[in-house]
Amino acid sequence: MKQSPQPTTNAAPGQHDGHLAYIRRRGIFPTRVQFDRQHVYTLVTALYNISAATLGLLILAPFMIVITLCVKLSSPGPALYRGRRVGLNQREFDILKFRTMQVGSEAKIGKRLVRQDEDHYTSIGRFLRKYRLDELPQLLNVLKRDMNLVGPRPVRPIFLKDHKANIPGYERRFLVRPGITGQAQVRGGYYTTPRHKLFYEMLHISRRTVLFDLQLVVLTFARVMTRIFTTTLLLCWLLVMVLVAPAHFREVMTLSIAGVTFNILYLLPTLIVFIHLAQRRMDSKRVVALRTPTDLPVILFVLWTLMIIPFSPMPLAALRGLGWWVCNGFVVFYLILNSRMVTDRRSALIGVLVGGVTVVGLVDMVPTVIELTTSGSLRRVVGHLVNPVLMAVIITLALPLALVRAVSGGSSIQRRISGLSAGVITLTGVLTMSRAGIAVMCIVTTIALWPIARRLMALIIFILLAALAGLTLNGDPRMQPTQIVSDLTMRGSQQGTIFETIIADERTSTVNLATGIGARVLGRFARSQRYGGHKPSLQLSNMYLTVLTDHGLFGLVLFLMILLRAIVYIKRGLIRVKDSQTRSDLQGSFAGIIGCILLFFVTDALYQLPLILAFFSALGLGVGLTAHYGTDQRKVYRIIHYRHNL
Repeated sequence: MKQSPQPTTNAAPGQHDGHLAYIRRRGIFPTRVQFDRQHVYTLVTALYNISAATLGLLILAPFMIVITLCVKLSSPGPALYRGRRVGLNQREFDILKFRTMQVGSEAKIGKRLVRQDEDHYTSIGRFLRKYRLDELPQLLNVLKRDMNLVGPRPVRPIFLKDHKANIPGYERRFLVRPGITGQAQVRGGYYTTPRHKLFYEMLHISRRTVLFDLQLVVLTFARVMTRIFTTTLLLCWLLVMVLVAPAHFREVMTLSIAGVTFNILYLLPTLIVFIHLAQRRMDSKRVVALRTPTDLPVILFVLWTLMIIPFSPMPLAALRGLGWWVCNGFVVFYLILNSRMVTDRRSALIGVLVGGVTVVGLVDMVPTVIELTTSGSLRRVVGHLVNPVLMAVIITLALPLALVRAVSGGSSIQRRISGLSAGVITLTGVLTMSRAGIAVMCIVTTIALWPIARRLMALIIFILLAALAGLTLNGDPRMQPTQIVSDLTMRGSQQGTIFETIIADERTSTVNLATGIGARVLGRFARSQRYGGHKPSLQLSNMYLTVLTDHGLFGLVLFLMILLRAIVYIKRGLIRVKDSQTRSDLQGSFAGIIGCILLFFVTDALYQLPLILAFFSALGLGVGLTAHYGTDQRKVYRIIHYRHNL
């Protein structure tokens, strides 16, 4: 094929947008794009199109049968839609699709494109179109040689006459077979104007090669997969895995490469971000991030943690500890904050968090109830975290969200489901027999329900206090006031002794309270020797004291600034948010965050994967709701920015 001496025919994909104005001024497009027959390309294309279509039909046959049944059951009419289209050399043929609209809709729509907000779609039609599942039967058109996998999209005959009259050179797009996907679909979209689509289509025709066709197929697949495996779906899947799956599941996901051990689950949120940015850059779409008051302390905390790594007795462990905070904490926080999980997909995030904790509670309560009925003894619920206090932390996050959804959720069915979940979570919290956990549950219930349902709040608090009284009357010595004071005194003395010993240890002589011993180094360092007769595995069981030990005094100040700024920001948002459902969800996330901050005094919660993911998810939800709905003007950072000439 002879290339026309113009810039568009040699432009690489993603670099031609700026040439359209030049092409229009000179009047050289698309009439001067020369087209020669490529016999080798045609032969190879025919072979791989037939092979790929045959293989695709064999693999997708069960899936297509399911779609066929769903289409038939969703509305009266045939499962397949047959429509006349214009293809190679302007010959008409019947295109096959799964039917997405009511029978007769095409005649009603007439000479225009259907809009997304119209009522012509079947109950599953929008879903099939969104993920391009309706086009799977076109593999049969490829086998019949009416179409290729890649090429200009076939045109409805009703549009042909107008397009040929109004768009110079429009008939040249019919020099090749139409395709299931093409340059216009990858670079443009369904509502891209016919003139702009022709621009992309002629770019493909002018430089078509087998490799270029394969690139377009891969890019189309990537776009469809990005729509299916959204950020919400992937992050919700991760939350389900760490909340519901047993502990040994995380061990299976651990890999060791070149002597460095890491867990795939820890890297998943960061991979989601990179995939999202790559997709946005590929689609030439801008990417912005919301500005929040927590940005500066988060950046300083990360930089400070990085700076103190050389002073750590175990630098490699300190570096991995930094990765823990970044990948499982701050990345999750900003991922939720800047995604649709705080707007139209908020219910999915809340549902997964509440549902996961509910399932964990049910699974753990069953053997507890069985043991109570058979032996008469009542054991504590610990979950797969094997620690009742850690279990209390995850309950503290989920309970207020379940309560506000039970009171002010959507439909009556949704409210009933949320109410049942709240009941299960409350009972699970009681059976943990964690004194701090039950006390904090009373606090978060008060914060969550005080503005919207004070009677329900009083009832739940009464149940919690009655449970405490019942445990006391049952002879549980831990519930006696004197025992509580004694345990608090002993815990404080024990943690103080361990802390002083670590800081004064000769192996950390160069380390002091200013720098700490490195992020998440405490656990590894403690196993290397004994402190004051305590077991090496003994933890400080205080998140703030642990941060002070690991990150030093300045690191603790920055950590507290992150929490304090987030709380103040969310509190201001509660005053400004107008929508009742949004304000209720914000109230629930605010209550859960306050409860966790209180429980951080008695547990190193953020050193457990389920808890750090759940806490920063709730924090991102609260800050994100405030940034979206509780401010007069949203301020953003520009990460990727494009200027289009189309």
